Amino acid sequence: MLGERAIVAGAGIGGLIAAGVLKDFFAEVVVLEKDALPPQPQQRKGVPQDGQIHVVLKGGDNAFEDVFPGFREALAAAGAAPLEFGKDIHAYEGGRVHSPRSTGIVVHSQTRPVFEFAIRSLLSRMQNVRLLDRTRLLAIQCDPNGAVSRVKFKRGDGEPEILEADLLIEALGRGGYTARWLDKDHGREVPFTELGIDLVYTSALLHRTPPWRGRNYGWIVRPSAPHDTKSGVLIPVEGDRWIMTLSGRFGEVPPEDPAGFMAYAGRLACTDLHDVAREAEFATPITSYRIPRMIWRHYDRVPDFPGRLIPLGDTIAGFNPLAAQGMSMAALQALALRDCLRDASRTGLDGAVGAYMAKAMAIAADAWSLGELIDFAYPQARGVRPDDLAQRLAERTAVFKLAAGDAEVRGLIFEVQNMLRPPSALQQPDLLARADALS
Repeated sequence: MLGERAIVAGAGIGGLIAAGVLKDFFAEVVVLEKDALPPQPQQRKGVPQDGQIHVVLKGGDNAFEDVFPGFREALAAAGAAPLEFGKDIHAYEGGRVHSPRSTGIVVHSQTRPVFEFAIRSLLSRMQNVRLLDRTRLLAIQCDPNGAVSRVKFKRGDGEPEILEADLLIEALGRGGYTARWLDKDHGREVPFTELGIDLVYTSALLHRTPPWRGRNYGWIVRPSAPHDTKSGVLIPVEGDRWIMTLSGRFGEVPPEDPAGFMAYAGRLACTDLHDVAREAEFATPITSYRIPRMIWRHYDRVPDFPGRLIPLGDTIAGFNPLAAQGMSMAALQALALRDCLRDASRTGLDGAVGAYMAKAMAIAADAWSLGELIDFAYPQARGVRPDDLAQRLAERTAVFKLAAGDAEVRGLIFEVQNMLRPPSALQQPDLLARADALS
């Protein structure tokens, strides 16, 4: 054991897997969550994107299974649909439909409430973990050396309480509590990189039509930049339903009425998704969620960053959700934290925290690298474009063209997209030479 108590602020996806990691290193792990946590899969107020599509990439799927043995079985028992990339998903990307090919990369598709509830259920079996819902973090307190030592919080309408902590994980989402706290209470501004994407994504659950009941198959239509900004996804979830997500950007907004929603689907670059679902009945109202920007906070560049404080997940970087990187990034950062804590007998806890920060930022950098290629392909995207952007975009286009006729390259793309391999795997000189020769 590295200490008596670790505290996790936030019981979202990142906070839950962080708690699963910490339980092996601290006598007690306390998770603080401002929402009331429902006793069954149910949307909650603090997750406004609950009704939108949530797919964990294979890199994240592996991490959750590692930390929570039985994770996949729990999802399957809840009705999640297994999908194999390349085989069970009809993909329109790069201006063409890709022929079905087996990749062996299987993930589960389900709604966000089912996913979160499955993890909470597994975490609740761990005897040294306490989940305190309806509990709001009020303040972070440091010792004279500048390391986090206590947190102040309030449960429901009760009086403020204080708990000592040997380590604090901040996983409160895109709002970045740590960044605001450092700025307000310590006068330290957290440098950040921002990319304006002006994305709106709109979703609804649909009852699968008779030909597709009991069958796990999905459709993805990705836009071809820079002229097309519309995309769509239709994938199976629990309850013999589909979730359909349509997105647009830079003023292109999917309607929230059923007729307009389906008409928008019919205007995608590939109409297969619309044709399959046009007769389906809506199981839920249509809801939208807006993401005006991607942001990456560089906590590693803050002078005298407080000791014993770990930012994780969206509080470090929030991405274009249609790339599905957020939950998987948080899971990979949790594994990085575990590796660093295992080394703490040699480095000490403070050394482990420093090592984690470097690894967490590297994971965020890989995810950001993938995201900016998608988003900066649009001239309307706002932000500082890398000097090598044009070259990287041209290389990406050439590699995708090569993949259309090369199953091995297509499989490599799937591995990178699933955060199983870094983006640099698509920039190897021999691969680029083959792609350039084809062009």
